[in-house]
Amino acid sequence: MKRLLLILPICLISLTTFAQRIEGTAAFRQINSDSYVKLHFENDFFTHTDWYYSQGISSELVNPVFAKNPLNKILLRLDNASEGNKKYGIDLQVNAFTPTDIVKQEILINDRPFAATISVKSFLISNNFATRTRLSSGVVLGVIGPLALGKEIQTMIHRWIDNYLPLGWPNQIKNDVILNYNVNHEKLLFDFGNYLAVNTNVQVRIGTLSDKVQVGATIMAGKYTSPFIRSDKPNGKRFQLYAYSQPLFSFVAYDATMQGGMFNRNSPYTVNASEVARVTFENQTGIVLQLHKFHMEGFLCLLTKEFNAGRMHRWGGVKLGFEF
Repeated sequence: MKRLLLILPICLISLTTFAQRIEGTAAFRQINSDSYVKLHFENDFFTHTDWYYSQGISSELVNPVFAKNPLNKILLRLDNASEGNKKYGIDLQVNAFTPTDIVKQEILINDRPFAATISVKSFLISNNFATRTRLSSGVVLGVIGPLALGKEIQTMIHRWIDNYLPLGWPNQIKNDVILNYNVNHEKLLFDFGNYLAVNTNVQVRIGTLSDKVQVGATIMAGKYTSPFIRSDKPNGKRFQLYAYSQPLFSFVAYDATMQGGMFNRNSPYTVNASEVARVTFENQTGIVLQLHKFHMEGFLCLLTKEFNAGRMHRWGGVKLGFEF
């Protein structure tokens, strides 16, 4: 355990130079600044499991300089959202997925395949405080397959923590391109003095990595600055401490981490389309602390089975954010 705590900062620094399961633009992760960085680490180690969604690492940077990114021209934004109510950023992310047994070298039929992704997302967050709505849109570019270095990363970490080595990566999803367009719309339904709030959540993902629609809600309780209401509090003089819960239903059309890439159909093993669970339920619950310009979050997530022969999965994560 001590060795894991020591290598976690190293993983965050070394892997964020690569690059989308982690969603950092949700309202409950709002940072009231135009310039900040977030480091985000998810792993099923926190729930004492080692299968399915095994690990996710993300480095998110928001700064007005990204307003000049030409990809912004194709990103959706809210009407009547002034330039001061927009945030521009990039998100570098690496994710890894494994079956229930990572030691066996043979293909495990009726299980999840090994898969890894590296991607970069260019995104735009726009707010309309008059209608209390928030829209996040992003273009994701990357690769799924051995080029994502899933085998190398997981092997390195397991060696550092003296854990058994994963031997099934030769059976992973083959290299293919990631090109996705993601949109997330949120609207405040109820707010009680910045102590209790409920907002709707609708997410749409279209592309070669993930095609699905998610609908649900987010509940926030504690002391916070609402992401849907304009705040004039100066940066560095805010304290926030609140809990949140985000239940989501997903309607899944395609998932390349299970079904393989859309163009390269030569993967040694994939989950058949008829076996994919078309409706899943996911709930993320966490606590967020903001002290001056420092942000910290810890959370747990539960996901129902993603394919017919699968099982429910849980993982946890931590996030650190810094305003500048």
